[in-house]
Amino acid sequence: MNFKTIFILFFIGILSTSIAHSQISKKNNHLFIWDVTLSMKGYNNAPNIYDDVVQVMVNTLSNIEEDGSDINIIPFQDEVLQTYTQKATAHGKQQAIDFVQSFNNEKVTFTNICVAWEKAMQLINNQQKNFLYLFTDGEQSDLSKKDARYGKTCLDKIIDQYCALINNTQNAYTFYISLNTNLPTALKQKFKSSCPEYLRLIEGTPPTQITSIQPTTNIQIVNLQEDDLSFTQYFDISGNLPANFKFDVLLDAKGISLPSGIQLKIKDHQNRKIQNGKAVFELALTYDDVQRLKKVMPEEMTASLVYSKQNLQSLGLDDQIIEFTPDRTKLKIRNKKEKTLKIKIIE
Repeated sequence: MNFKTIFILFFIGILSTSIAHSQISKKNNHLFIWDVTLSMKGYNNAPNIYDDVVQVMVNTLSNIEEDGSDINIIPFQDEVLQTYTQKATAHGKQQAIDFVQSFNNEKVTFTNICVAWEKAMQLINNQQKNFLYLFTDGEQSDLSKKDARYGKTCLDKIIDQYCALINNTQNAYTFYISLNTNLPTALKQKFKSSCPEYLRLIEGTPPTQITSIQPTTNIQIVNLQEDDLSFTQYFDISGNLPANFKFDVLLDAKGISLPSGIQLKIKDHQNRKIQNGKAVFELALTYDDVQRLKKVMPEEMTASLVYSKQNLQSLGLDDQIIEFTPDRTKLKIRNKKEKTLKIKIIE
């Protein structure tokens, strides 16, 4: 291998590394935390939602991409009953579906959500993007006499542990699906405020499907000096995104000092749709705005783009769970001419 070949490979390596830093890992780890206490089947006059939850899990498993990602199913009662694992291949997905549909347990026990969530956290893979789906129709039982860690309020500590873990790694999203249960107000608030980007509380009846919308890049770039004010955001969608789904995008430019009279906004930022897996956005700046900014702005500024789903009930989609994971990316606003690297190969 001669010098010019080494140089070219070195350059390509640098370029590939730069691109990789802006990509969000596509390979996923799916963890289903499944309450199989008998109340799910209508025991003691509780609503029988067992078959509905099974169908939601089957639909979600069916929509997982066949890319060899991990699938973990954790049925629990007052303890974790087992951890069933498969790979996201056509055969592995069908095996997981068969496991869910044929699973049966008739033991009357209490409910230990905390121990099952703890088990799932142990299975989080830091090299993958993790999705945790926790289905339960009950509240945490007081099991402190058996184990002091699992008292009535242990979920407070588990939420803190989860958020501490995920705020550090930023690679897991938990859908806590509380079915037919009136959670205490203080606990609801903790769910919604502790790490809302990575922990979503959903209450009510079992959804028909769960859809995850994943931005494929975490950094977008526009350049004032190049008069390039637009960018394209691509999305990977797990599930079937309804045609009537709409979202808004907010440009959060806090911390950026702007000349008087200029605001950083996205043009047509409301009622947006994802079409063919992408959406095109543009800064809402006039020609004069751009010329003023070119004179005074630093070479690079960083803002945040926040993708916000519209009210699903108003869209007629209140029987579904649809979430952006993550719901925000960075927008780098550059004010410098891009450098062009020219390579001359001498034979």
